[in-house]
Amino acid sequence: MELQEIKSRLPIGTVLKHYHLQCDRHHRLRCPFHEDRTPSMQVYPKTGTWTCFSSNCTAGSGDQVDFIMRMEGISKHEAILKAKEMAGHMDLSPLQKISSPTGSPLSLEQRTRILTEAFSHFVRSVGSGNKQALEYLESRSLDYRTLSIGYDAGVLHKRKGITETGKQELLQTGLIKEDKFGRKGCYYTRFNGCVVFPWLDPSGKVVSLYGRHTLKPEHHYLEGDHRGLYPRYPDPETEKLILTEAVIDAATLQQLPGITKEYGLLALYGTNGFTREHHGAIAGLKRLKEVILFFDGDAAGEEAVRRISNDLWQTNKDLSVSRVDTPQGEDVNSLLQLHDGEIFTHLLDQRMPCREESASSSFSTEPEPAKIPGESSVENKKEKVLKTRITLRVISGYVTLKYIIIKIN
Repeated sequence: MELQEIKSRLPIGTVLKHYHLQCDRHHRLRCPFHEDRTPSMQVYPKTGTWTCFSSNCTAGSGDQVDFIMRMEGISKHEAILKAKEMAGHMDLSPLQKISSPTGSPLSLEQRTRILTEAFSHFVRSVGSGNKQALEYLESRSLDYRTLSIGYDAGVLHKRKGITETGKQELLQTGLIKEDKFGRKGCYYTRFNGCVVFPWLDPSGKVVSLYGRHTLKPEHHYLEGDHRGLYPRYPDPETEKLILTEAVIDAATLQQLPGITKEYGLLALYGTNGFTREHHGAIAGLKRLKEVILFFDGDAAGEEAVRRISNDLWQTNKDLSVSRVDTPQGEDVNSLLQLHDGEIFTHLLDQRMPCREESASSSFSTEPEPAKIPGESSVENKKEKVLKTRITLRVISGYVTLKYIIIKIN
């Protein structure tokens, strides 16, 4: 196929879906090429092009091939070949394209075994004291001794005792990729430089992985449809369930006994990542009384609250759905970096019910956070807290210090 034919056969929406991205109704999304709090990338489906309008991003504009090139970190020629493959196999499911060394498709049991062995290797990398991983986890207030977290140091295919057949299995599962320069027998790992979290099936087996890069604002998934739930399928006796936007947000709450004692937890695959598997797991909770949406304090989080609350009511019209009023510009994990865990108890106690009629209307604009004399903005306060650990901050009726929470009467 010529390049123009490849582009004509490959909608930009298909490329976005391949990387588990989805636009809002205005064809906007949070740019995957920089740390984007609000949707700054505009997608143009008719022309198959996109532009990031953020001054903090160097991606600029491009087409389907440019998007693939940036997402994969590969050359233009390699991106064209990838686009050609995507255009020519759009009717095939990802699992159909995974084959074993003998040419037959990998069974789900084989795939689970390979992923479990790989994740165990990643966990050992953290446990052995990898400096880059530990520094990142500390910066995100995540305790690897409490949570199930691994780190891909780029040597998965080089570990002792691995065979050529083992390398081929890693390649076919998507855990390693062929060398970018075409050198035979050379590979690089899919999650290199990432802390890695497991997605689990109902029996607790690893069925997919998620990686968050420790040096760049990048999210990595295995290619193909989203599979599995994090941190696990909820306990059948769950009565109150918290949904978070991201894995790291759920991990943040999972390490707090006061939260896990009272609530179940589930992470979405981003604001557009409420899957059929989430639907099914929630529908199967016969004792469930309430779902609490604890999303980011930004426009995308607000939009997700409206959309997902409506989805939940379609599953169970009698279900109570509420939302946490996350401070503007913050998320679950950033709150723990600034405060003790008690801040979550306060915010959850102050949660507000979602109303079904709100599904088709907009919530009121988030009020400006209360300002402290001498502080110019929430962002400036956050910087000073991180640097000095002594700056006061007001959140919904609390004055907070890093290690003290004082109720305002």
